[in-house]
Amino acid sequence: MNTKLLCFRTAVALTSLTSAVLLSSTAQAFTLTGENTLALSGRARFDLSTGVLDFRFDPGGTYNTPTGTASVTTSSSGRFESLINQFATLQDIRLNNTATNVWEYQLPPLDNFITVGSVAVRLSTFKLVREPGNNWIASMNGVFQDTDLPAIGEFDPLQDTNNGTAGFTNVAANSTGSSYAFDVEEVPTPALLPGLVGLGVAALRRKDEESAEENA
Repeated sequence: MNTKLLCFRTAVALTSLTSAVLLSSTAQAFTLTGENTLALSGRARFDLSTGVLDFRFDPGGTYNTPTGTASVTTSSSGRFESLINQFATLQDIRLNNTATNVWEYQLPPLDNFITVGSVAVRLSTFKLVREPGNNWIASMNGVFQDTDLPAIGEFDPLQDTNNGTAGFTNVAANSTGSSYAFDVEEVPTPALLPGLVGLGVAALRRKDEESAEENA
């Protein structure tokens, strides 16, 4: 068997496999699959003047504290199902206005951004966007500290109204803020990649062996 040919074919296979995995990860970053998802629900408000995303502490409905709480909802799946109906703790974060209608977390990774039971999420990026119609949406990336697997998430508060005591950007003392859904998904791709690469190499070797036998 030609060694150079095997090396070239192996390199091509690994490149193709890696590209497929990266594309899959990119797609997952924009569309959550629902597998191994930690689903949270709570209330929060965003101060446009300071950039502070303030999660409300419940029970009690308290703002202006370093942390807030959220309920783990029945939309949680996989290994997070056992946490349903428990309270998760979230750390308030400060976002910088980086473009028109865009605010981003630009500090070092934040350990224990979300904690519930033995599960903890380290925050790396958080990007909040105000869309037409005064709707808000945010995406985040980080790591599940208990498994070292990537965490991707979507934070979705209700439409901002600023009426009465409600509204995502209403930070009056008596404001209830906005309810939100916060889904964070664990992505197993990096843990599976070495095994997938090994399978690809093994398959190439088997095919070459079969071809050699046929040509013998």
